[in-house]
Amino acid sequence: MTQLAKAALRDFESPFLVAWHTANWNLLLFPGYCSCHLLTSRERGLQRF
Repeated sequence: MTQLAKAALRDFESPFLVAWHTANWNLLLFPGYCSCHLLTSRERGLQRF
C-alpha cells in the first residue's frame, strides 16, 4: 500500500460520514417524496407506502 493510501485510510471516518450524508438527504428529500406520492395517488388521504 502506498503512503498516500495509508494516510487517506488512517483518518477516514466512513460510518460517521455515511450516517451524516444519508440523514441529510433523508431530511431534504423525504418530505417532498411523501407529498408527491400523496398528491399522485388514486386514493386521497393516508395510506400505506
